[in-house]
Amino acid sequence: MSSRVSFQPLLPFETVDAEAARTRLIDELARICREYPLEEKILLAPSLPIGHQLTERLAREGHPWAHLRVETVRNLAHGLVGPSLANEGLTLLSRAQALALVEQACADALAPDSYFGRIKERPGLHRALQTTLDELRTAGISSAALPARAFPDARKAAELAAILDRYEHSLTAGRFLDRPGVLRRALDRVRSQEPRPGPWYLLPTGLELSSTEQELIEKLSAERLISIASEAPQDWRTAARHARIFRAVGEENEVREVFRRILAEGTPCDEAELLYTDPRTYPALVYELSEQYGIPCTFGGGIAAVFSRPGQAAVGFLSWIGGNFEETELRSIVAAGAVDIPGFREGEPLASVEAERALRAAAIGWGRQRHLTCLDRLVTELERPEDSIGPSREDPDAAARRRARREKALLAARAVKRFLERGLRLIPPTDSGRIDLSALAHATSRLIAEFGRVASGFDATSREGLMRVFAELEALPATALPIAEAAQRLTDAVRELHVGSDRPRPGSLHVADYRSGAYSGRPNTFLLGLDDRRHPGSGLQDPVLLDAERRDINESAPHALAIRGDRPSENTLALQACVARVAGRLTLSFSSWNLLQGSDQFPAPFVLEAHREIAANPTADYTNLLETLPPAVGFLPDARDAIDETEWMLSRLRDFPGGAAADSVRAVFPWLADGRTARGARASERFTVYDGEIGPVGRQLDPRVTLDPVSSSRIQRLARCPYDYFLHDVLGLAPPDELDSDPRQWLDPMALGSLLHDVFHRFFARISSRDERPSVARHAKELEEIAERAVAEWRERIPPRSAAAFALCRESIDVACRTLLREEEEHCRTATPRYFEVPFGMGRAALESSIASADPVTIALGPSARFRLRGRIDRIDEAPDGTFHVWDYKTGGTGSVSEQSSLHGGRQAQYALYAAATEELLARAGQPARVSRSGYFFPGQKGQGQRIEPRLDMDETRRVVNVLFDLIAAGVFPHTPKAEDCTICDFRAVCGSVPEAAAAAKIKIEKTDNLALAAFGRIHDE
Repeated sequence: MSSRVSFQPLLPFETVDAEAARTRLIDELARICREYPLEEKILLAPSLPIGHQLTERLAREGHPWAHLRVETVRNLAHGLVGPSLANEGLTLLSRAQALALVEQACADALAPDSYFGRIKERPGLHRALQTTLDELRTAGISSAALPARAFPDARKAAELAAILDRYEHSLTAGRFLDRPGVLRRALDRVRSQEPRPGPWYLLPTGLELSSTEQELIEKLSAERLISIASEAPQDWRTAARHARIFRAVGEENEVREVFRRILAEGTPCDEAELLYTDPRTYPALVYELSEQYGIPCTFGGGIAAVFSRPGQAAVGFLSWIGGNFEETELRSIVAAGAVDIPGFREGEPLASVEAERALRAAAIGWGRQRHLTCLDRLVTELERPEDSIGPSREDPDAAARRRARREKALLAARAVKRFLERGLRLIPPTDSGRIDLSALAHATSRLIAEFGRVASGFDATSREGLMRVFAELEALPATALPIAEAAQRLTDAVRELHVGSDRPRPGSLHVADYRSGAYSGRPNTFLLGLDDRRHPGSGLQDPVLLDAERRDINESAPHALAIRGDRPSENTLALQACVARVAGRLTLSFSSWNLLQGSDQFPAPFVLEAHREIAANPTADYTNLLETLPPAVGFLPDARDAIDETEWMLSRLRDFPGGAAADSVRAVFPWLADGRTARGARASERFTVYDGEIGPVGRQLDPRVTLDPVSSSRIQRLARCPYDYFLHDVLGLAPPDELDSDPRQWLDPMALGSLLHDVFHRFFARISSRDERPSVARHAKELEEIAERAVAEWRERIPPRSAAAFALCRESIDVACRTLLREEEEHCRTATPRYFEVPFGMGRAALESSIASADPVTIALGPSARFRLRGRIDRIDEAPDGTFHVWDYKTGGTGSVSEQSSLHGGRQAQYALYAAATEELLARAGQPARVSRSGYFFPGQKGQGQRIEPRLDMDETRRVVNVLFDLIAAGVFPHTPKAEDCTICDFRAVCGSVPEAAAAAKIKIEKTDNLALAAFGRIHDE
């Protein structure tokens, strides 16, 4: 079975069963065309596509329709005033342009403390106001004519009048004309001219017209207006009587089921029409699935341009610009293939994966200036000769492959740098924090034109539409806005753009909103989205003009405003009228399950009414309806209805007796079998290879055997969670290096700790060289200056996302420095700071302190057991009795250290290991001495200057470390049995549910007969 379904199209205007397809409106049109064959006739339609569907039906059913043309009221109005607009040099506004003028009117007319002032910058208010102003202007209500008595709050009346006045002033100043202005001009023109005989105007009953449009047609027709009968809403029962109803698990399965039925019943695509109640959900689903399965479709409302590659690129570029040039926003559209970056060869774009890797490797983070600087640094690093990187023991083939990868990365970095150089030049300056909306529209247009990827006809159409929208916004007067706000406004314009709107075509399934559907006369109509959440909808009033205010305005207005609270009734009538238009078989459906919320959904009242007609039972209730319906269709259809191989295979798996199909699949795909085995093993009480057991090979990793240097943090990671150790230190896994993207935070805890360590080191090194002890009175200013320089260096390296984020972090640094100086002044009365940032086993380049060592320190663990430790000791003080104290700075809170336990099962072994290391370093330097105290100092905002000194016991330390190394030697790396140990783990996603993994590990450790694993379980609880 092919994964792309093939459908046979009908020929244009192929005759269908006239009796089955005939409706009242077609009959009336045919009759008028017969009675007035040679006179010009204008059919007034809700839209031009609907009108063309009606004329095509006339032709298909054999009715002549000479001298009949289709128009809408708006088109007639444009035709009347179009020449005068051109002569006067007026520009017709698009919806996006009109919205921008409404936004500017709000900015000019509203004060922060006014009626609408608190929400004056909200996009929702602007869109609501645009609709309201359109209605007021269409009804002929100017700012001066807005009756203040209609509003309970006089401020509201004054502000609406002011906004309308500013908007009208902007139209005049910019020589613009909006849609209501065109309609009013057309009405003024026909009012002023003498009535003359002209064409016949055919007005279908039920056509929704405003009172202004109604007057325009009446005066324009000069008594040659024919009202033609169309299907009345109450006629819906006839069509519904033979309808089919199904329910689905989610909206996607509603659409899939339509495709399944079309395929299973052998229905040509152009004999079916798919209608929906929710334009925000169903068109996107239909488009994605139709593209996946190769089903040709026409969309009455078009397709959202944001689904195209240029649309995604436009939204991504705007998010990048509006989000302080956050590199992850740019990287997302690069990785998605929405942009073409010129590559190494002429005319060949850089592969998206290579471009994404280059951006990630540059570690840009955010900030406009960092992009080129960081890419320059990356290019320089990749251009360095191989010799400067260090000697390699790789075999020649591996070295050649590595050099090839390096060269490829260099070429990608250069290409991305050229791309960003061009892109950043196109974007206007952003240093002031504000940007001109029209300039940003121009920049985005150029970015899309130069880099937006076009890989299909839909992409090309979308790019043209986007360029048109941006060109319209460029034409507006300059308006400086905050960058994020300007970017969001353009993003909204992109998201609202739909392209490719079309009428039903031969060979294609037609997809449309129910209000504009069922005009084509196709013999199969599917009506989706009939759940009570979507239809008939809520009777929400206009948030700007309440219904009571509209009624009061209507008393004195030349034309009436619509009453919004009647919307559910209007939606019900529109749905009934749609069903009444259906010429053939009707299928109704609703989603009975909300996949996102995991909750039930229920059918709309209309579905119950249809069921009553189908069952000929006017008293049937929802219980009867749901009992009558078949089970909800889902992702596993019957095999005979499957759209593609995937659905077919899944349906066969479901239908196989006793799960035999699953065994067959696992036999063909052994990795699936391995996964099933692993799941079973992890669920058991035994500790297995699927839980972290690698067996005797672990001895080759034992630091007591290999004598490879290890750090205290590595030992503590092993103690906290051996499985984390296995992933990080045995397999060498690590998450991608990314700068923190939280806009509320400048430096993450690790970076902040590094900065403070550097500040403390510089400070103590300086005052100790002068043989001074810390003093608040003498050294506060000096410490502040050192901190200021360090902050400036880090700020250059990682620019803050916002002033607030920087200020918050800066305050925490100041608090830590003040706390350190205050506490150290008291502490150093009885101890003298001697050594700072003492490295050992870190290589000769790290040697600064007089007792530092390039070689690791050997720690004895027993008569014949030892290991080598490396690290860096923050501070070593000398006590008056000749002993030494070892301190480690902790810039976070005290929660990471347990006061009740000394080693805490090895999770805080560092203080004891550093005490032993210090004694060895002093001995090597010819200053043998004992360490009498070792612990942690918390100068940060959370630690508040506390010192914690766990009990020093080297015998206990050796015992715990031996237990941990015994784990490695035995090759067992269990998950921690305590979920709280996972709070800072990089591999939480690997383990799935942390509580479940910890609970399973606890059982396995308790039930084990492995001595090393059992010993670990005992110390882990200490």
